[in-house]
Amino acid sequence: WYKHNGYLTGAGLNTPGAWENPKEVGRGWDGFEQVFSSGGGIIYAITKEGQLRWYKHNGYLTGAGLATPGAWDGPKEVGRGWNGFRQVVPAGGGVILVIQNDGKLRWYKHNGYLTGAGLETRGAWEGPIEVGTGWQGFQKVFALLPASTAPVVR
Repeated sequence: WYKHNGYLTGAGLNTPGAWENPKEVGRGWDGFEQVFSSGGGIIYAITKEGQLRWYKHNGYLTGAGLATPGAWDGPKEVGRGWNGFRQVVPAGGGVILVIQNDGKLRWYKHNGYLTGAGLETRGAWEGPIEVGTGWQGFQKVFALLPASTAPVVR
């Protein structure tokens, strides 16, 4: 776990307090085909067998980890058949885009992303919906995560 306190201003190595010391918050993350975050402490991991596993790092703001009770929820198996994609692109709010090897861009929405609801929960997923073609030539694609999807109350 790393926290860059200077991300808004570009403060770097020469600025005291710009970075917090790294902390080990987990183990056993090797062996996955892909690992990605959708923000808010939600982390997905794809096994070589195609299982999509959901984790929530409740300590993502502070770096609480292995020694802190309740720092993690999961893993929960929330999907199957997720192996073999060219790229997996989290877009926030439970939306996950995948680029298949044939260049098709597919949209999925994990409605259960906050709790890890998955295969056993009706309505936990929407999609896939084909939303594009010709994406096979890109080396790396990322989505800009929205700053907040919460309504502003005044």
